[in-house]
Amino acid sequence: MVHLRIGFLGAPEDGARLIALLRAVAPVLVDLVGEKPFASIGEIHRDLVDLMGPGEAELLRAQWADVTNGLEPWAADRGMANFLSPDEATDAEGVRNVYGPWRCARLAEGKRGYDPADFFRFNRKVKPARSRGRSP
Repeated sequence: MVHLRIGFLGAPEDGARLIALLRAVAPVLVDLVGEKPFASIGEIHRDLVDLMGPGEAELLRAQWADVTNGLEPWAADRGMANFLSPDEATDAEGVRNVYGPWRCARLAEGKRGYDPADFFRFNRKVKPARSRGRSP
């Protein structure tokens, strides 16, 4: 199963021709592609669970957990922050696991210099590193 999110700024007929090639590759389960006003661009990143009822969303999460648990022996030591569900990396340890220790430390150093007040603290939060010379 593949989940595609597509945005195209060209002519509608060109977009239709290009998307037809993707639609021909495999059966389509959900297709929300269509011409949209620019103000609706955020819909491209809407998760399918937003379109489901509570029971369907819970079933999807349970099925996804089965898939990820089955693939655990081959899992990488880090994840991709852009492809996390709202249920993943919800605490500091989860965030470190996604970025990996080296990247997480580097992000924290960057936050110390550019965002020491932790203004940008939403989604997958990385706390600013402590100032050097400050005791823990």
